[in-house]
Amino acid sequence: MIKTTLILIVFFLSTAVFADEALKQQINQDTEEYQRLVEQALAYRAETLRVYKDIKGSLENDIPLSGSDIEVLNDGMKKHLALRKAFYQVIFYYKYLLDEKSESIDSETRLKGIMLSLSAALVLYDNYLLAISIFEEDTQLRRYLNSKHDGYEIASSQLTDVTLEYNSLKNRQKIR
Repeated sequence: MIKTTLILIVFFLSTAVFADEALKQQINQDTEEYQRLVEQALAYRAETLRVYKDIKGSLENDIPLSGSDIEVLNDGMKKHLALRKAFYQVIFYYKYLLDEKSESIDSETRLKGIMLSLSAALVLYDNYLLAISIFEEDTQLRRYLNSKHDGYEIASSQLTDVTLEYNSLKNRQKIR
């Protein structure tokens, strides 16, 4: 009986150490990928601001959207939605660590995972504030971007959905 108990204790302790090491490795890999996502977000922001300025200038001069403008808007929307999805994966993958009290996860590993999740949420907020909100505030472009675009696999009301997520009190409370 004592042998069995000792074997079980050793097994559980070694499993906890293995789980912690696996999580550490996963966080390190995800941190590298996350850095690429942030760089991509920064590049998309700059491009989005440039596109907005160009298209807005044309619209203010009563020049209708060209085929190229429509292509750029749809392609940009598709890229932003894919990037947003990737950030949400990071957020949801590590947010459990906020409530996880397992002894198998050391505090440093837990903190790194939580920081990764929180940072991803903050980048999404920044993306909205610095790049997406300008389209939401423009009636003509908002209407266009909220339309369904089958060729780009963009459902209707995507811009509105992003805005609702940004303005969600529930989401803001999660970050605090």
